[in-house]
Amino acid sequence: MLAYSQAHIEHGAKLVITTASERWSYAASLRLGVDPEEGPDLAVEARLRVLEGEIGVGVLAADERSFVVEADAAANNGLGACLFLRLPCPPVVGPLIVRNVSASGPSKAVLEAVSICRLPAPSGLPESAARGASEPTPDEVPGLVRSLEYLRPLVPYPGWRFDSDWNNSDFSFQTRRRLWEYCFSKGWNIAVDLPWYGGQRIELPLLSDAGRQLFIGGCIDPNELAFLDAILKPEMVFADVGAHLGLYTLFAARRTAAVCAFEPSSREYACLQRNIERNKLRGVQALQLALGNADTMAEMRIANSIHSGQNTLHSFSHEGVVAERVETVEVRRLDRLVEEHNLRRIDVLKVDVERSEPEVFQGASEILHSMQPWLVLEVTDTPGGQKTRSLALFELLHGFGYVFYAFDLRSGLLVEAPPNHRAGNLVAGPSRRPLPEDVMTPHRYYFENSGDAEL
Repeated sequence: MLAYSQAHIEHGAKLVITTASERWSYAASLRLGVDPEEGPDLAVEARLRVLEGEIGVGVLAADERSFVVEADAAANNGLGACLFLRLPCPPVVGPLIVRNVSASGPSKAVLEAVSICRLPAPSGLPESAARGASEPTPDEVPGLVRSLEYLRPLVPYPGWRFDSDWNNSDFSFQTRRRLWEYCFSKGWNIAVDLPWYGGQRIELPLLSDAGRQLFIGGCIDPNELAFLDAILKPEMVFADVGAHLGLYTLFAARRTAAVCAFEPSSREYACLQRNIERNKLRGVQALQLALGNADTMAEMRIANSIHSGQNTLHSFSHEGVVAERVETVEVRRLDRLVEEHNLRRIDVLKVDVERSEPEVFQGASEILHSMQPWLVLEVTDTPGGQKTRSLALFELLHGFGYVFYAFDLRSGLLVEAPPNHRAGNLVAGPSRRPLPEDVMTPHRYYFENSGDAEL
């Protein structure tokens, strides 16, 4: 069905797959017509939307008795997933298999595309490397990244999701992707620094989820940041809970009076501090803490560096994430910290804590009641006890008078979330405080390098 160098399902054609209910039952088998000659490793990319359950995509060995490589994707409100499978050369392999890996019944998915490519030296590498005379060294990669870097203007991005620009046919996007794939094939998770809004630069690992998205696509969470750009004012205080490498912290630091950043992982906290220091930010206080509903100590699973944004006090939300180690971290209530540091206001509270959102807001009840900040949060609808954690979170915030908004797929602007919207990236605000007009209509946004621009 598929041929090397042009292996894909034609645009517009959709292969809808419904599996049997048995776990591990095969649902589709696609022959990979690959060239077995010696050469660089191959990359097989499968793009799919899992509508129900959980789907595994893998490549069998030539004897079809075991998998050479496999990855899983679970249902995520119909959003797409990109599974990237690396095959060593020579590629003596069997077919690509799509199968059910759900333990609770059948799964359903739409397989949108399967592509196969070698991982050659990308465009933009030194000329000698392009001729095959030599390969670039890891020391050359940061310079190559800098020569190709791109930062998208700060405007809404309709329908944005992670890896939206992975298949962007523009030459510059594909050049950046090829360099990323080359580093991936070598296992070079090199720290690079990339441009960020406000004339800043941010350090992050190139092969991390954030590094991949920001380098190839030139943006990350563009709709959330466009919203923040519209509401943040110079007198405000911004709290970044789950600050990770500092993307939101740096963004808010140049727009507000003060930023409080909380990041419990020692690895990510060190990078956060470096990003604060390298940009000479004032009014930013970073604390190596997790936030919750009690002042205590807890065990945090630290994900491998490629998925460092998945660190969690619970189980990982996504398949394929592997714990590198477990760290004991300090957990504090935000209400208590605000009292200790004599903070008189928090205007915007961003929370991305991998399933710990209910505990964070339980520990911030006084702030929610008295300060009524805007909330920017990512909600993962994962079962927890008698009700889902997201439902418990919605009920808690509704009790404090909050209403929820989602980003419209057609415009990237905020619209009131429907009652059944229980997961994804959301904004919540007090019901008595309407959304500013600028975040609901495409009126005026700030372009970093070219001043204000009417849309």
